[in-house]
Amino acid sequence: MDQNTKILGHRGIKGLLLENTFPSFKESLNCSDGFELDLWLSKDNILIINHDSTFDRLAYKDNYYYNFIEKRQIKDLYWDEIEKINLIDSIERKYKVLRLDYLLQNWSDLQKSDALINLEVKDPNCSTILGELLKKMKSLGIYQFNRFLVSSYHPEVINHFFSLKTQILTQNRTKHRFNQKKEVGLKENPRKNSYNVELNDFYNDSIRVGLIVDDEILEEKKCNSLITYIEKYEFDYLILGKELLSKVLDIDLSYKIGTFTVNEFEDIQDCKIKLDLIISDRPDKFTH
Repeated sequence: MDQNTKILGHRGIKGLLLENTFPSFKESLNCSDGFELDLWLSKDNILIINHDSTFDRLAYKDNYYYNFIEKRQIKDLYWDEIEKINLIDSIERKYKVLRLDYLLQNWSDLQKSDALINLEVKDPNCSTILGELLKKMKSLGIYQFNRFLVSSYHPEVINHFFSLKTQILTQNRTKHRFNQKKEVGLKENPRKNSYNVELNDFYNDSIRVGLIVDDEILEEKKCNSLITYIEKYEFDYLILGKELLSKVLDIDLSYKIGTFTVNEFEDIQDCKIKLDLIISDRPDKFTH
């Protein structure tokens, strides 16, 4: 494993604390380069953090959930219903469901860090709301765009966010060129090398986009070739189920490679390529 490989906690630090909860994210922030979380959209357009489309797996022991909510999809619930739910772990500790906007706006330690926040979009309907939220975070000066890696299995999500990324880069380039012309009185800027360096800084401040692929998605799409499947899309990270790592040897690696879910060094000991990103239930085991 390369020393520059980023280690992200899977749903926080899922191997130690209940997934997609604040204590889990907090612990992951303390021992890794960031964390991954999962997003669904509520009926009133709130971005809800949860892996499954329902809360059945994590809230089945909660009386309120059992009596009023059980088996209802997140997309059919309002926030004032969701916020009453208690997620309960194996030793009966209770946690509240998180919404993404509150997490990003109210967690000062996350804002002050340089942690990478991997937002996995489970529901394609999240895309527009999520894009607007990230632009709001940027405009408020809370986060730079490059703090976010938006990933998904869904092609329409990948296309949406790569298009948004292109818009951001175009705006950055236009703004930079305008400032350059203003600075030199519409004459050619004599600091060409400086221009290139500064422009690269602008390029670095953009949302990253990650295409997630595993055996299940290839089977679902009836595609036998990883290369054939991914060549239709534009992205920055190819995030592979660890079982597919052996299939990237003959791919032109013009993008970064990530993998999931890696919980032991043995899971990747035979990997022949450089890994830029590892998502783990136990990121503390991979501390650089």
